[in-house]
Order: sequence, then structure tokens, then C-alpha cells
Amino acid sequence: MKLLYLDCVSGISGDMTVGALLDLGLDTEAFRASLTSMGLEGWDPVWSRARKGVLAGTAYRPTPRPGLVEPERHLAEIEALILAARLPEPVVQKSLAAFRLLAEAEARVHGVPVETIHFHEVGAGDAILDIVGAALAIHLLAPDRVLASPIPMTRGWVRCRHGRIPLPAPATLALAEGVPITRPPQPLMRELATPTGLAIARTMTDGFGELPEATLLRSGYGLGKAELPWPNVLRAILLETPDAGSDRVALLEANLDDMSPEALAFATEQLLAAGALDVWLTPILMKKGRPAQTLSLLCEPEATERFAMAILRETSSLGVRHRVLDRTVLPRELVPVETRFGTIRCKVARLEGQIRIKPEFEDCRSAALSGGIPLAEVQEAALAAFHSNPGWVSGPIGGQR
Repeated sequence: MKLLYLDCVSGISGDMTVGALLDLGLDTEAFRASLTSMGLEGWDPVWSRARKGVLAGTAYRPTPRPGLVEPERHLAEIEALILAARLPEPVVQKSLAAFRLLAEAEARVHGVPVETIHFHEVGAGDAILDIVGAALAIHLLAPDRVLASPIPMTRGWVRCRHGRIPLPAPATLALAEGVPITRPPQPLMRELATPTGLAIARTMTDGFGELPEATLLRSGYGLGKAELPWPNVLRAILLETPDAGSDRVALLEANLDDMSPEALAFATEQLLAAGALDVWLTPILMKKGRPAQTLSLLCEPEATERFAMAILRETSSLGVRHRVLDRTVLPRELVPVETRFGTIRCKVARLEGQIRIKPEFEDCRSAALSGGIPLAEVQEAALAAFHSNPGWVSGPIGGQR
């Protein structure tokens, strides 16, 4: 199983994250073409190899046209921009989730409705290219899981458009709820974790924790802009975890008897978008015969606290039960196949000589919507393309791709 680990040794920002992912190595032509489809006039996604202190890596620096005057965008305008671009559906959904999270944090800090929030720094073209770029780079790398390390936080004061504010910045502090934090190597009066970086970490990873035991495949370095007493970098580490038959998951549950079906459906969607492995509802009877629902959620054990807080935010529950479970799983991998509708990833697993294959729903859905064709036709084409390659049909998991 392929694991992507974001090692936030010097905090996290959007440009550092994208730089580290580019430094890992991916299809840069596909990356640039997708970002260009955003139609952000006056902006160019630029990156180059450089050094930060003694370490070499990739500096991702979206660059504005000289004299460009940026509009102050509302959330709806940014969402429309992302939806109109030619982006894979998973990239669209992760990008929308990140901006929604940013808007909710800003609205909470300023005490205003989400719809009235004007994005300043995070509504500019570079922040949009950071968030969409991170979602796109992860999609192109196609890891099975994404984890991040604890995030270093500084204290002090900093000046921004709103004046002098304490560190961590209020929006950053709101976004860090449920995220494990740590101290930087030494006291520093500079922001290390930006709102954009935390929104990426919250919506595009499966959880937070220490570097797991695994085989290291390769690593990349994303270079920050600031000069610090240490190398200002974020490390992206690609690992191969054992395809053992068992692993551990956390099960979180809450009983709900006062939420409407619409609100429950929305909460479920939000929890899945935040990276839960699975979410489901079970009808139950509570005391005095009241009909209710048990909301159940599976996540990585290290993400327990984050998802417990998410359930408390998204539902009317006043408490969340959780426990860690062992489970037996089949080794699996994602195999991209070429069809007349484009590239479709297929999830492949084997058991006792039998092969199981399932085209990824979001890829098929995106292709069906783009081409105006039935979903089943795309799924059948993906299955046919997979079975036409004898190496994939008979080869071992982790073999020919």
C-alpha cells in the first residue's frame, strides 16, 4: 500500500506542500495543463529547483502579471472558478472542501455569515493555485493513504491586513482544532503554519501522526519563502507499507435523536469529505421508544481526536464514543487504465487466486458527466481495458502497473 507522508518540520503552507509534491516527481505536463484550465488570468504556476539553507528542493511560486489587480473573491466566486475548470472530480471536491473550511474559519473568527466573507490573502490567485495544486498533485501521485506529522506552532504577534494580531493567527487557530500541534525548534516571531496549509492538511490527509514503519520509496522537499534559523522546508515522503492481512482502525459512534434527515445527510457528506474511511447510519430505538440513528465512522487511529471533534461540530451530539479495532484486509492497489473516455483508476485485490476489480466511482462519474454518457458504459470500458492486459490480470499486487 502506497502512503504519502507530509513531514511538517517547519510548518505547512500551500506553496511548500505543492513544492514538496512536485519534488517527489509527477506528470508535470498534466499538472500544468490542469492548473491552466482554471482560467486565472494574469497568473502563471511557476516552480524551479532551488536551495533553502543546506537543502535542495522545489520552490513553487505562482507568479502574477506585473500590475495585476486582484479582486476580493467571495466563496461562491471561488467555487464557480473551480467547478468550471477541467479538473478530475476528486480534485474538485477536495479543493471545494478546503475553501469551505477556510470560509467557515474566517466567518467564525469575524462573527459573520460564511456567504459574506471576502477572501483577502487566501482569495488571491496564488492561494487558489496552492490549494488546487495540492489536491491535483496528490491525485496524480495516487497514494492509497495520506498522513501528516504534528504541526509546529509559534507564539507572538504579526501584522496583516486586519492590523496586529496574535500568533497563531485566529483563523489558523480555528483551523487547527483537532490537529496535533508541537513547538518549533526554537522560539520564533513568525507564522509557520498558514491557514491555507492547515486547510490542505485538514481536507487532503487521512489523519496526523508519527512516521510509520514502512519501506521508504523516495522523498521530496518543498521550499518556503521565509529565511529561518533552520532550513525552511516541508518534506513529502512516499512509502510502501506492508500488504499484511490486518491493520487497525478507530470506530467512532454517536446516537442522534434530534436531527433531520437532511442534516444527517449533510453531516455524513462533510465527514467523508474530511477523509473518513467510511461513515454510515443505523436506525435504533432509544429510551422511551424514541426512534434515532447511530452515526458510525471509521478512521485511522491517529485521526480519532480530529474526527471526534468533526462529529461534535457537524451533529447535535454532546459526546462521541470511540475504540480501536483490528480488521482483516486484502492487499489492493490502484491501477490506471486507458479507455476512450480517458484514464480510469481501478481498485484491484486478489484472494486465493481470484481477482477482484472495481473501477473508481469518482473517475467514472467524472468521465460520464464530461461525455454525457451512461455511467455503466464508462465502468464497462474500464473493466474491458483492465482485462485486455494479461500482466494485470495474472500479475501480483504491486507488480506491473
